[in-house]
Amino acid sequence: MAHRRLIVSAVLAAAILSDECGNKLDLHTVDISSSDSGDELLAAFRGVGAAALVDHGVDVDATLAAGRALIDKTSAATKRRLNAKGSQRGYLARGAEAGALGLREAKEGFAFGATGNHWPLCGAGHLRRARAVLEGAHANFTRAARRVVALAVAAGATRLEDCCDGDATEEALSRLFAYDAYAQGFTGSSPHTDWGLLTLVVADDVAGGAGALEFDDGGVWRKASAPRNALIVNAGDFMALAANTASPFHRVVLGPEKRLSLVYFFYPDSLTPIPPATESQKQELSVLLCQAETCSTERPGTFGELIASKWREVSRS
Repeated sequence: MAHRRLIVSAVLAAAILSDECGNKLDLHTVDISSSDSGDELLAAFRGVGAAALVDHGVDVDATLAAGRALIDKTSAATKRRLNAKGSQRGYLARGAEAGALGLREAKEGFAFGATGNHWPLCGAGHLRRARAVLEGAHANFTRAARRVVALAVAAGATRLEDCCDGDATEEALSRLFAYDAYAQGFTGSSPHTDWGLLTLVVADDVAGGAGALEFDDGGVWRKASAPRNALIVNAGDFMALAANTASPFHRVVLGPEKRLSLVYFFYPDSLTPIPPATESQKQELSVLLCQAETCSTERPGTFGELIASKWREVSRS
């Protein structure tokens, strides 16, 4: 039944801009500079599964401006040359992936991390500046994610204590997404849960609740709202397995204007074993569900192997 819910909700995502999808979800604001905020974070993660972070170190306006410059000022030929092609570094072609079969996602993007990136090599000053800003943002996202994990551990999520001491920093991934304006038959991002430990998001349309990022709150799609310059953070599937939190079902719908977001994924170390799942989690968490026409019946035992198989599942021709 839960797997059917994933499919049905994906189909409903095509009904973009419907009146019933306009409810606002004011995310609880957490100051992660405070050593006492761990209980607040865990409460939010065990409730709706997400929060708004302040005092996080990321320059939101500069980051979004740099992202817009990178997408808009890079030629189509350069984008083709730097196509990620499953490597999770470089340009993501429009429609190159989708979290649900049968949906067309109207977005293009660029993926980068701490190392192994494929930046445009042209000498234009605006692209050099954009790269520097985005690299700095990625480093600050990593610091913020590690701070959130430390606060969660201090508040009792002890299974996360040794989750990220190996290659977690190198495996963390930033994905810049430029969404088209609404067009019939397209969606922004298919309904899904996130596979990893934490997801951090900045977008140009979140403040005030007019944004396109929506969370499933008890069966009702509600638009995420956060204070200006806050980061949205949501717990991922691994967090749900390891710390008994929610991993919120969410999507991005297309609106009347183009949209830009930067989504940062923080994963546990690649050799971390997958925690046991309850029967409910096996039916609800995207990381444990098949997102392709066919999938292996044998799931890998470590997170690194599992995540590699998941990227293959959501790649589209």
